[in-house]
Amino acid sequence: MASPAITLALLPLDNLAGSPEVDRLAKGFAYDLTAELARFPSLGVIAADSVVAALSENGSPESIAARLGAAYLLRGSLRRFGEGLRLNLQLTEAATGRHLWGGRYDGAELPAAQDDIAAKVANALAVRVDQALISSSRRRPPASLAAFECWLLGLECVQRGTAEGDAEGLGYFEQALRTDPHYARAHAGISLAHFNEWSCQAWSKWDEKERLAYEAALRAEALDPGDPLVQMILAKIEQYRREFDHAGPRLDRIRALAPNDANVLIQLAGSYTYQGDPELASTLALRALELNPIPPPWFYCYAALPYFALRRYAEALEVALRAPPGLVVDAPAYRAAAAAYLGRDADAARFLAEFRSDFSRRIACGRELAPEELLRWTLHVNPLLARRRGARSGLHSQNLKASRTTPPPRTGEFSRPTPRRPRYSILSSVPVPLLSREGAFKPESLRVPSFHTQGFTGAIGRVGVNSSSHHHRAQTSTRLLVAGCRPPLCSRLFELPWHLWDTVRKATSNRLGEASRGSVC
Repeated sequence: MASPAITLALLPLDNLAGSPEVDRLAKGFAYDLTAELARFPSLGVIAADSVVAALSENGSPESIAARLGAAYLLRGSLRRFGEGLRLNLQLTEAATGRHLWGGRYDGAELPAAQDDIAAKVANALAVRVDQALISSSRRRPPASLAAFECWLLGLECVQRGTAEGDAEGLGYFEQALRTDPHYARAHAGISLAHFNEWSCQAWSKWDEKERLAYEAALRAEALDPGDPLVQMILAKIEQYRREFDHAGPRLDRIRALAPNDANVLIQLAGSYTYQGDPELASTLALRALELNPIPPPWFYCYAALPYFALRRYAEALEVALRAPPGLVVDAPAYRAAAAAYLGRDADAARFLAEFRSDFSRRIACGRELAPEELLRWTLHVNPLLARRRGARSGLHSQNLKASRTTPPPRTGEFSRPTPRRPRYSILSSVPVPLLSREGAFKPESLRVPSFHTQGFTGAIGRVGVNSSSHHHRAQTSTRLLVAGCRPPLCSRLFELPWHLWDTVRKATSNRLGEASRGSVC
């Protein structure tokens, strides 16, 4: 495993209050923050004892950083502020003294809250340092880049969620391996690029991309089994393969490895929703947003999913709308479903038109869509797990082959998969409202094979490591086009919410207007 390319030294906090109690608090906080920063694989943190030893030799902070081999310095102070304390921190580039980030934290309960503050500071620093390194790496010849710099640039490429971004990212990851063949994150990046195409962009290569994504992730795990990002990629792949019994314990391990990494926690929020635990998922999403209060837009795709699974549709829609249009292919469908549950038919029609347009452009590549293709696509790809009361939270490994589907034909049209019969059925039939060719919603009873209930029966959705694909940022799973059965995400029996048929009847009437109805399909 390659050493982190980023090294940081935390200088002892200045005690501006002058009291022995604050001095002890400052020293304790510095040690806690050093330990928290060290949990981020991208950061190499100089041990506190080494920093203290270097300070005893006099010299400027910059010369001390050079002696320690630190590229960045974090310094700060504690002082009295009213009845409490104020913590000031600033991050600088050691060689130039350039200020990169500053933070201020107040509170009478500062001693009790220092673990939480340390986690927030660590997340902020990880983001700022990565951004600084990406910016400097772009200005240098590719041949001079270190393995870690190639990883950061490649990750930025695959997070675009486009075939072109995946190809460019693969180039960076392969270059990282030429620099360091044992760099786990380079293999993880290769897995992410193939995962993007497997889960969204390369239907004609479904089996090939699945194999390449999985094999690269296994190579990464063999090199660094303790990297939470590597484990997160493997968990997502296992969920896509319907290996939920394997994914569940892995997700629990990831929580233990990175309890305060916002990027990991928001991914876990999506994955625990797919496992059927939206309550835990919502807690993790809130924690991720606390740790990173100004997150990248894709965070909101993950954060909205647990609310929808919990039937908190207003909150789900409010969070989902924080993400910009075009970020995730099926995000507009998710918004449409939430809007329909809330009786906002005009908004639902608008979101559906957006979904159909994005799907036609990015998935169907401009060809005419087959009837009800959107539904079949979502049933084919998304890994949501439907459970009856008391049922196991995953599928037995011997059922995995039965849960696979066939890839679409090479003509590009998505055909309905013909799954083999699993050993047991979770749910055999669910009434779901479908879209007619004319664009009106029509309630039909679609006989869904029990395979589909292992996914998101009567719903619309997908995961990606933008997932999206996130990591590839994971992309939101979404309910069926406007209304239908309740989310198959909770460990309760699934009954059709009959009160929603009023919404369906409205949608099939003229209340949406001919123009709106025509734009939906």
